[in-house]
Amino acid sequence: MSGWSHILALTELGNLYTWGRADFGQLGRTLTEASAPSTPSTSGDKPTVWPIKGKTFDPVPGRVIFGCTSEPQSPTEEVHITRVVAGSEHCLALDERQRLWSWGWNEHGMCGIGQVSEADNQTSDFSIRPLDPSDSDWCLKRPFLVRFPDPKPFPRILNIGSGYGHSFAVVGT
Repeated sequence: MSGWSHILALTELGNLYTWGRADFGQLGRTLTEASAPSTPSTSGDKPTVWPIKGKTFDPVPGRVIFGCTSEPQSPTEEVHITRVVAGSEHCLALDERQRLWSWGWNEHGMCGIGQVSEADNQTSDFSIRPLDPSDSDWCLKRPFLVRFPDPKPFPRILNIGSGYGHSFAVVGT
């Protein structure tokens, strides 16, 4: 699965790995500190590979940790993902308990968390801030649970989807 410039890979065990561009939180995790050579590598007739590593791009797959309440990421529970979709710079994931998670750029509210202050209220020891202080757009750097309106804040979710600037969930009764 891929978004505009990030990739998501779901394993059979329900673990999610992401890599690519990360400037809007679309990787849903802290960037790795992998070492990349500073010179291009070539191998005979094969194309040249130029390493890219920076604060907003991670070429190394890293595991997304769900159920975290702080930085650095420390999970509060084991979460197994069954389905994942990617928008332009945001992602949604459905876990085995039919809970919906979202992260990335919330420019048009596509992460389903309402106002930024509402996501802040999910935990008292972690707050959402722009990845770049000069940026006025808000990003979710880690997965947050999407809460649906009462009376059922966590309905049975049948399917999820997303596009460039939107997301949706098909819910059952």
